[in-house]
Amino acid sequence: MVILQWAATWCTDLWNGDMKSAFLQGLADTERPTSIFMRPPSDGISISVIKDWTWGVLYELSAPVYGQANAPRRWFLYVLGVMLKLSWCQRTLDPCLFLLIINNEVVALLGIHVDDIVATARKGYEQGLWDVKASFTWGTEWEVNDFIFVGRHIKKHDNHEITLDQSHYVADLTIPKCKLDPETKLTSDPELLTDFRSGSGSLQWLAGMTRGDVAADTSLTQKSKDDLTVADLNEVNRTLKYVKATADACVRIVPVPIEDMILIPFGDSAFANAPNNKSQGGLLIAATTRAALLGEAPASLLEWKSYRHQRKMRSTLACEAAALDRAEDHANFIGCVMSECFFADYIAAEAKNSKIEIVPVTDAR
Repeated sequence: MVILQWAATWCTDLWNGDMKSAFLQGLADTERPTSIFMRPPSDGISISVIKDWTWGVLYELSAPVYGQANAPRRWFLYVLGVMLKLSWCQRTLDPCLFLLIINNEVVALLGIHVDDIVATARKGYEQGLWDVKASFTWGTEWEVNDFIFVGRHIKKHDNHEITLDQSHYVADLTIPKCKLDPETKLTSDPELLTDFRSGSGSLQWLAGMTRGDVAADTSLTQKSKDDLTVADLNEVNRTLKYVKATADACVRIVPVPIEDMILIPFGDSAFANAPNNKSQGGLLIAATTRAALLGEAPASLLEWKSYRHQRKMRSTLACEAAALDRAEDHANFIGCVMSECFFADYIAAEAKNSKIEIVPVTDAR
């Protein structure tokens, strides 16, 4: 989300690439005391694709492969070495985000998720991206301004706003029907429990990625397996129906000038509304301008969360205070991340405060 806000602020293009056979591009496995050997696959597809196998012999693995415990590590060490050689540097709070700094200015960002990247660069500094592109083998050609990244459809619009949605995922959701008594325990029927887990898992994925509007509903249905009833399954199905009816809902990132940017964390909480008299809290973090302190102003939604307070709260005031504290904590972290991405001389791991002002908000007296 920080990369997207950076791109919206500087009105830059967004690029996405998918690396081919990433683990095989990684460093050779020199960490193991003994070698790993494998038999060649004997299924028809493998035989038709790779005709050079010698049957009846063992092959020694010379590079990490998927399923090998240290393969992700060997792959990432290779990525790190390449990026450092190309003069990129790691952000201190997230080793998977790289910055390109030229003349004491951050001119490009690149984030990596296993073998997928999302990257952006200011006008005139795109060569840094092309150097990265030339240093790896890619499964497909890079896409620009309209692509799927880690399950989210990301699109940059002509007005430099960026939207994230999961309409492609919602379209494939199925909603099972259940006419049993709402008090029926799900443990009485394995299929009902499977339906609940499938629907709840889909909602958790959506709520965490783009659909903060269903985060509370999704969180409140989480219970011990033995406590789940058909009523909980019906609630999950009701939320799924709402999601399908609003499939085009999206998160919007708008251009916010860095010199006028503030982060607004909003925390809120209900009291004793969750199972076992626990309380449900929520937060959202928005990036906007100081104009929002006086009236309405465009804003980017950067983070949201619905959660259950870990301890039982004694009052509404305690709930609201804990919710605001957590929201401000999230905002301070995001502020430090963004400060490092916008200001080349700022090192988040060494700084005490964000260079972007944090203005906490609550509706409690």
